[in-house]
Parts: sequence; structure tokens; C-alpha cells
Amino acid sequence: MNKASLKLIVYSLFLMALSSGLTYWMLSTKVLAPTTIQIETPSDNCTIRTWYNFQVIAIPQLNDYWITRKIPLKQRAYKAYLLRHKARIHARYMMPNKEEVASLQERDLAKYGDPNGPTFEFLLEKNQAKGMTLDQAYESIIQTASQTNKAYNAACDQ
Repeated sequence: MNKASLKLIVYSLFLMALSSGLTYWMLSTKVLAPTTIQIETPSDNCTIRTWYNFQVIAIPQLNDYWITRKIPLKQRAYKAYLLRHKARIHARYMMPNKEEVASLQERDLAKYGDPNGPTFEFLLEKNQAKGMTLDQAYESIIQTASQTNKAYNAACDQ
């Protein structure tokens, strides 16, 4: 595990502790406010890639939760798509080299017809063109929302 991954895991655990209501720690009979922690925005492509992967890794677990909440399949598929899409947009925003961002947008425009990647409708039509039923297409969108590009990930693991 590289240093950037470890930092993101620690940061994620810190955010989970804060969001669970643990904003103060007890020490004997005194209540102490937490210390200030400085978190830096990822600044290189591999750190940004790790951040991006952490954004989408939870989609299968979120889908399981949405199922328990009886959220309809179409809505779950759109939520999964939207999480992945927003992570893509945010990751590109953080990338320091805007020429690289433009190159990715050109690739996406050629591949998907949109500079920001595939639209929900594009994915739905693509899956149905493969012969999937509407429900199968929605399930596929949910499943693939958490799968990231292995080549881009491998470039950062070296």
C-alpha cells in the first residue's frame, strides 16, 4: 500500500468518526475539543486516482443499503451512475495539468459523445443494444459504476 492510499484511509476513518457524532473526546472529567487537522487536496494524478477509487468503491454496499430501503431499481441505478459521474468530474477538477484534462475530455467526447463521460441514457441504450432487458441494463449500470479503469490504476501502482 502506498503512502497516498494510507493517508486517504486515515482521512476516511477520521471523517467517519466525526460524522458519527464524536466531535469531542472525553479525558477524565474534562471535555476537550478536537485538534485541528490540515487535509490537503490531492495534487498529483496518482493521489487523485486513489481518491477517485475510494469514491466509487462503496457503491455496491450503498446499493445493498438502498435495497433494504426499498428504493426502486431505476433510482438505484441512477444514484450509482451519479456517484461515479460526480467523482469523475471532481477528480478532473483537481488534476493540476489542464491539458491532460482536455485530452480526457476529447477522448470521452469521441467515445461517448460527451466530454464528461457517458450519460445515464448512453449507458442504458448501450446495455439494451447488447440485448439486455431494461432491468438487466439498470443492474449492469449499478455493477459497473464501481469498476474503474485497470490501466489507469496500474500506472499509479508502480
